[in-house]
Amino acid sequence: MKKIKSNIKNILLILNIFFSLLFVGLNGIAQDYLLNFTSSGLSTSIESIEVINLNSEDTLIINGNDVLHLKNYSEVEFNYNSSENLIFFPNPMTYNSEINLNISKSGTIFIIITEISGKTVFKKKYNLISGNHTFNIGGLPKGIYLLNVFAPENHFVKKVVSLVEKSDEVWISYQEYSFKNISTRSDCKSESLIVEMPYQDGDLLLFKASSSDFSRVLTLIPTESQTVNFEFISCSDAEGNNYPVVTIGAQTWMAENLAFLPSVVGYQTVGSYTEPYYYVLEYSGVDVEEAKATENYKIYGVLYNWTAAQTACPSGWRLPSDDDWKELEIYLGMSLEQIELSGFRGTNEGSKLAGNINLWSDGELKSDSEFGLSGFRAIPKGPEFTDMDPGSYVQMWSNTEIDSNSVWTRYLASQKAEFGRGTGSKLIERTIRCVKN
Repeated sequence: MKKIKSNIKNILLILNIFFSLLFVGLNGIAQDYLLNFTSSGLSTSIESIEVINLNSEDTLIINGNDVLHLKNYSEVEFNYNSSENLIFFPNPMTYNSEINLNISKSGTIFIIITEISGKTVFKKKYNLISGNHTFNIGGLPKGIYLLNVFAPENHFVKKVVSLVEKSDEVWISYQEYSFKNISTRSDCKSESLIVEMPYQDGDLLLFKASSSDFSRVLTLIPTESQTVNFEFISCSDAEGNNYPVVTIGAQTWMAENLAFLPSVVGYQTVGSYTEPYYYVLEYSGVDVEEAKATENYKIYGVLYNWTAAQTACPSGWRLPSDDDWKELEIYLGMSLEQIELSGFRGTNEGSKLAGNINLWSDGELKSDSEFGLSGFRAIPKGPEFTDMDPGSYVQMWSNTEIDSNSVWTRYLASQKAEFGRGTGSKLIERTIRCVKN
């Protein structure tokens, strides 16, 4: 018996040394960055900024005067007892356990569970008010884990042990809230706050800043604390729709599909070489306001035949030519020889141009490590009255004619990381991305 107790003590000592060395190592390489935001151009104030980590798919919306604290979630001070603000009971877990979390400030929190190796097994975001919150947790396979909670201005961590032999998947369900009289500070919009976001070195972040009628998109892989500037310019169509823009190389593009809709025809209406036709996915009527109220219009915008596409872009913007597309492709890494070819060309230029990962079907396009890098945010065509996968494909207009019936187009497919160039009929409806004059 004494020998068994001695062995247990030795094992615990080894584990203690292992965890200590592990986290000393992690703290040695982890980086925290602070990002401040400014604006220039047609507006010198920022109302809100949407921040998307394109690697983890975490999303935050912050005020323009907030400071974004990118916090490497491997960087924690290891403490077996952690804090009374984070309680996990029973621990070890034999079936289900309860998480009790007390936060002093309202805002977005992240619950992240990792194996000791660093592999993430669960991650979820909640928007919570200050006070005490209770969650139930289950499905955690047998092993030792770290429970990380990133809350506004706080980071809690606790070592948890699971003895569950069989499990399907980890789940956490929110149970209840109770108010606690703890110090808080005002969440008024004018107050500058430090907002934390989990971050790993090398993660690609997409920022979409908005100010009144203007919106600007940019992407960044932070390597230091810095000030990020958004230059606001006008991109508004004849109906008053305002579009986010992104600068890629020397060009500035719309970062969203054109949604200009002066009239509408049923989606299965046969195209015309002479009349302008405007389509909304799966909409069969002719009422513009009714069409604009559909979810497909809000997500995918409008599809245009050739005649409609000629006059659809906002003032100061144009339908891109074949050469405009080639300039974009060269900047993203395509060779001079490849840009002249038809079909899928290049390496991963299609992935760099794509965005809104949840709209795309699984495949090479969104599995590429540089998905979304450009901030162009191309999305698939969307649902149709066919069996075609709505997340599989999109084709975009150019204004360069090949002959009286066809033009050069560009396209993306979920199964390809490359960017496509092909010929297309003037009768067919396509998406528009305008480029600035």
